[in-house]
Amino acid sequence: PATDTTAAQRDGYSPPCSCTIRTARVRTSLENLFVVLLVMLHPTQELEPPANPARFNTASSAAPEREELERQLDSLQRDIRQLQIERDLLKKANELLKKGLGVDLQLLSNREKTLLVGALKDLYRLPELLAQLGLARSSYFYHRARVKMADKYLAMRRRIAEIFELNHCCY
Repeated sequence: PATDTTAAQRDGYSPPCSCTIRTARVRTSLENLFVVLLVMLHPTQELEPPANPARFNTASSAAPEREELERQLDSLQRDIRQLQIERDLLKKANELLKKGLGVDLQLLSNREKTLLVGALKDLYRLPELLAQLGLARSSYFYHRARVKMADKYLAMRRRIAEIFELNHCCY
């Protein structure tokens, strides 16, 4: 090609000799770009407008189609995201709550839903999880605070368990 000939003329080598090194050097150097363009374009060539300019103006006809395809793409990506969230919620419900994979997420208690949101909030945004579970934001924060709050009957529960064990697990 033209770059081999240009490189051969510049470096004083024959074109078949050391083609690869010269070609790579010429293609990466900017100083020979103008020379290559001159070899490829003859001075007699002139730019003229196309014979059928409407053929090249596809932006006006393709714009509505492109916008429709982009809307469909966005819709499909949202659907995929929703399905991923639902799958992960079902897996976590099976793992944390020991519920089956076919459990209806809407039938879970708010406390159980709060546990699921807490387990997946690092992967998904909070509003996405709450919407998927049908859990109000206020309910989520209420149950989250309840989980963090200390059990006021903890000492009593421990004492009852001790008495139960002292009586050989009999009431």
